[in-house]
Amino acid sequence: MMQKKPSQVDEFERQVVRFQAGAMTQEEINAFESQLRTDERKRLIYLRIEKQSAEIARLMKRQINLHGGSCDRVVVLPQRNWLSHPTTRKSIWIGITVAIALVITWASVPEQGQQRPELTEPIRLASSSARITYSDNATWSSANAGAPVAGVDLKTRTSYHLTSGSVRLQMAGGGIVSLEGPSAFKILDQQQIDLIHGRMAAWSPNETNGLTVQVGNLGIRDPGTAFGVYAAARKDVELSVFDGSLELELRPTESRLDSQRPPERSTKTISEGEAVTISRDASTANSIEFDSEPYAQLWPLTVGIDSVSHLIDFVPPQTGFKLAALASDDRLFLFPERLNLTLTAPMAVDLARDPDAKQAVTWPKFEQDSDVPVVPAGRVLSSYLLVFRPKTKDRSTYRSLSGSITFEKPIAAVSVRGKRLELSERIFGRPDVDYDSWRRRSLEDRASGIAKAPADRIAISADGHRLNFELNVDFNPDHIRVLVDHTAGQGEQ
Repeated sequence: MMQKKPSQVDEFERQVVRFQAGAMTQEEINAFESQLRTDERKRLIYLRIEKQSAEIARLMKRQINLHGGSCDRVVVLPQRNWLSHPTTRKSIWIGITVAIALVITWASVPEQGQQRPELTEPIRLASSSARITYSDNATWSSANAGAPVAGVDLKTRTSYHLTSGSVRLQMAGGGIVSLEGPSAFKILDQQQIDLIHGRMAAWSPNETNGLTVQVGNLGIRDPGTAFGVYAAARKDVELSVFDGSLELELRPTESRLDSQRPPERSTKTISEGEAVTISRDASTANSIEFDSEPYAQLWPLTVGIDSVSHLIDFVPPQTGFKLAALASDDRLFLFPERLNLTLTAPMAVDLARDPDAKQAVTWPKFEQDSDVPVVPAGRVLSSYLLVFRPKTKDRSTYRSLSGSITFEKPIAAVSVRGKRLELSERIFGRPDVDYDSWRRRSLEDRASGIAKAPADRIAISADGHRLNFELNVDFNPDHIRVLVDHTAGQGEQ
């Protein structure tokens, strides 16, 4: 049988596939673009295939989500001399932009009805001293079999042995504690935890209800600050303060039970950026070099970030922090700013979510000035800044990066443009960070720059806990400030 000769439509469809795959030479790209410029039928074929590609991407994303995978991607695209005539350039770009938007939407907008795998109900600890609020591949010793999982209240005065993975605990007194295996601990009461051995990061959201960590004869009193502690079995204890200051109570072992002398006790204050090593019997304490890197995995969990895409680097607590140092062609950087802060006046933002809403919200929305989203006064918020700043300075190319961040608490609002970023910075910015050097860092709501980078896109998921983003950066950086809502959790001790 004679083989059927491919039609012109079949041949053009093959060209579209090769164009999408980046398999064309520059000469072939020029010829392909010329066809789009001059042939309306081929433009329609191109758009049809792009829509099909978008549907395939959506189905792939669904399968990835079902199996716990990742949808991250990084793309670097060169500048294209699409068309020389301005009129036809505009008409073609409208069609092409629609097609590109369809393809990237899967990374920006979540599936309808998709739920978080973690807890969605408020944490209420009226009848217990502590509860596990998040668990990441945690395994426990046989003595704790079947007990400690997310949502379970922990028993007081019971030894728990975490052999691997990590967990976050909500103390009834307000403190947040994260541990990684191998570690062992006991919950003593609503505000006290005994770290037998292992690595821990802790944070007290307020000064009213503090947290005390017992390690041997050492007492660590946290009146509303953040720190990390590592207690190797039968070895010295290492302590690093991330924020604020805390008090150490050193209680050396009494020499004799029948001694008439009262036990010797002393206190020592350790402040942000300082670190010490303390002997197990609390007889000696010496300063050491501050290093937060050992807590790089636990600290995000402690401050309420459940998961991030693998293209995001969480900036650990550090002294002499320089925002300008955060540069990468294929990574985003994320760091917390002010945490658990009560908003005293209404604040304008770029994207706000109604706490009672059950649907995703997206940006850009092209709203009028009268429709500016506002976060009302009285909300208790924590701020996190996302930075995408290219290291390679080339105006003729742009870089695309997409992914997501999942927070323990629901997202209240997002700021992404210059004036709104500056406004929120006055309230939530860190005093040790120089923001003034960054003025051109807004997200773009349309194609921009010499390289014609497509519009940036962000979306808050229907349940409010996940931020999806699609960023396209050429020369200037992109900043996203995410404000997470702690209001619902107040008074639920």
